[in-house]
Amino acid sequence: MNRDEPEALAQRLVANDAEAWTALTQAIAAGDADLWPELARELLERDRVGVHLDRARRHIGANRSFDMVTPPIRRFEKWFTQSAIEALDPDDRRSFILRERMIAIEPGPDGGLASSIALLADLDAHDIQPLTGAEALLAAIDDESTNGLAEDVALRIVAGAFTMHDFETARTYAARVAHACMRARDTERYWYAQRRLAAANLGLGRLEEAFAVLEAALQRRGRGPEASVSVSRRVDDPKIQAIDEMVAITVWANLLSPEYVRAIGGLAERWDDEHQAETIWDNYERALERLFTESRQPERDIGVIVEQSGQRGLVDTPAKALVVYLNKYPDDDWAQQQVDIIASYARLDMLREKLSDEPDLAIAGLFEMFEDRMQDGTLEDGKLGFQVADALTKALLHLRDERAIDVQRRLLDHKVATFGECPATWLERQNLGTVLGQLGRPDEGKPLVEDALKRLRDYFGDDDPYVDMAQRNLEKLNASTD
Repeated sequence: MNRDEPEALAQRLVANDAEAWTALTQAIAAGDADLWPELARELLERDRVGVHLDRARRHIGANRSFDMVTPPIRRFEKWFTQSAIEALDPDDRRSFILRERMIAIEPGPDGGLASSIALLADLDAHDIQPLTGAEALLAAIDDESTNGLAEDVALRIVAGAFTMHDFETARTYAARVAHACMRARDTERYWYAQRRLAAANLGLGRLEEAFAVLEAALQRRGRGPEASVSVSRRVDDPKIQAIDEMVAITVWANLLSPEYVRAIGGLAERWDDEHQAETIWDNYERALERLFTESRQPERDIGVIVEQSGQRGLVDTPAKALVVYLNKYPDDDWAQQQVDIIASYARLDMLREKLSDEPDLAIAGLFEMFEDRMQDGTLEDGKLGFQVADALTKALLHLRDERAIDVQRRLLDHKVATFGECPATWLERQNLGTVLGQLGRPDEGKPLVEDALKRLRDYFGDDDPYVDMAQRNLEKLNASTD
């Protein structure tokens, strides 16, 4: 492809010359194309940005040389947007639109916060105001219209602020968008901004204000810029994790979404201020009442709340939901079983906490839970039985208590009787061997781990994490007997 003839190449591309499109898109997909502002300028003189992107999607989709269509399309969009920005005068209204598009394509580690703030400052300097009435209707079909652009950029600032956990900035710009859209009678952007404003208030601990806004906003549709919800930076703080989840869910949920209702409970359970947590619990209980009164599928909704709570290690959230649910549907046997399971998880958590201060009492409680599950045959059901056995074994090993060996022997015998010889049994056998080694009896443990390793390798092959784990445990036993 000859870069020295951008005008001729642009004419071929606009004329849908398949050979020209293939050459260009393949060069971009291979990473061989630098910014070609001259070509971008020629294309922009001939048609709108959206038209060229549609042509690219059509030709890339029809090109059989691409194993996957989406990555080449994204690379083309990024190349064309960058090139067009380079080609245009900074004051050209299209450059503002393209800069906003570029932030959406590549927001960066701050979620596009800094670049969005810079772009909005330039838009303010040019005093670009939202349109109303017939002008707004005409602008809606033009991908080069700046109508609503300042509001979309401000919402990108909000998204970037959430990424950086800067809730004050998120609140400031969400309020700005809500005010502007109210004046312009742009109801969909207005309610979207209200959802973002409520989420920012949650992050700031302005709880009553946040839930009051959500009560209204989650009953109405909202529309923000495409890909304007950034993923927050990973944090270990459970409270911030719960806020991040609310930030994400309030974009799309309504008041009867079980995910939203469950997220309120998660927020309350993770909140670090007891007085404020009570406010959140009050909102959670009201949300549960509304959900189970108005939902068309209450059985499905309680299932979502219980399942998602379990995935996040929540205990009080599903327990409170089940109380409200069973008050309305007392004959639901599944829900009653979940109450018993959650109570067992709560007891397990309590015993784990007591291990440091009252180890004898905690271990006695763990033994009681272990025996109950051995007797009723639920030891292997779900992850609760595993967690009980694991907590008990670790506690005994920490104290160098040889009762850990007895626990592991009983687990092995139980699995042999229940499942026969299978991978689950072999893993339990190597666990017993490892426990023997940790308690100073490696000669007894080695044959068990060797037998488990051979069976696992024959079953899974060499390249398997279980095989690798058993091999490492055997090497540790060998090292302790040298």
